[in-house]
Amino acid sequence: MFDSHCHLDFLANSPVNLDAAVAAYRERCDYHSAQHDHSSSMLLIPGVAPEQWPIAAALAARLNCCYSVGLHPWWLDVAPKKRQSQMLAFRHWLDEHSQDKLCRAVGECGLDGTRKIALSEQLPVLEQQLLAAQESRLAVVLHCVKAHAQLQSQLKSLSVPWVIHGFYGSLQLAEQYLSLSTQSYLGIGTMLLRSGNNKLERVVQDIPLSRLVLETDEPRAVKGELNIPWYKAQWAVAQRVADLKQCPITDVIKQSNCNAELLFARLI
Repeated sequence: MFDSHCHLDFLANSPVNLDAAVAAYRERCDYHSAQHDHSSSMLLIPGVAPEQWPIAAALAARLNCCYSVGLHPWWLDVAPKKRQSQMLAFRHWLDEHSQDKLCRAVGECGLDGTRKIALSEQLPVLEQQLLAAQESRLAVVLHCVKAHAQLQSQLKSLSVPWVIHGFYGSLQLAEQYLSLSTQSYLGIGTMLLRSGNNKLERVVQDIPLSRLVLETDEPRAVKGELNIPWYKAQWAVAQRVADLKQCPITDVIKQSNCNAELLFARLI
C-alpha cells in the first residue's frame, strides 16, 4: 500500500544512521504481506527543512521509495534573513537534484495560522515554493491549519497535482479544495481512527475514492496517540475507509495506490 505521507526519517539520526527507520519500514512490509497486501510498498517521505532533506533523500535511496523537498511552516525561522537563507537552500537543492528521480514533490509546505510567524510572512515562502513546483513540474504536498481561504487563493492557478495532507475538515471544505483542480487530492490518515470524528467520516463517505490518498504521517505520533503500532496504522485507515464506503478493502487499496502514483508521477 502506498503511504502518501510518512515522516519515516524522523526515526533516523543522520543520513548514515538509518537503521531504525529501515527496520520500521521492513516491519510494515512484513505486516502488509501477512494481510495478503502485495501491492506497492512505496511511500513518500516529506521534506520539512534544509537540515532534514539529506536524511529524507538518503532514506528514500536506501528503500527505493520517494521523497519531497520543502519548507514546512513549523520549521520556518522567525528571523527574515534566516528565512531567506532557507529559501536559497531550497532553490539550490532543487537545482542540484533536478535529475533525482526519487524526488517527486515540493513540500511539505503551506500555511499555519497557529504559529508565531504571521501568515503575511509565511505567504511569500509558500508562493516561492509553488512557483518552484510549477517550474520543476513537481507535485505539491500541502499543510494547512486555520488558513484555508488564503491557501485556496494560492492554488487556483496551480497547474501541477497537489494534495492536502492530513485533511480533517468539513465536507464543504473538502469540496471547495477539490473544485479548484481535477489533479487535487485529500490525504486521509489516522485522524479517521479517532472517535467522534463525524465530519471526517462524512468526507470519506461522500468524496469519491478517486480523490483520496492514504497516509500515516508520523510514526512516533501514531504509536503515542492511538496506541497502535505504526506498521498497522495504514491498514487500519484503509479498513475504516472501506467500512465507511461499504466496499472491500482491496478496492480502497487499489484506488489509493493508483491515486498516489498519479499524484507523484514525475511530469518531466
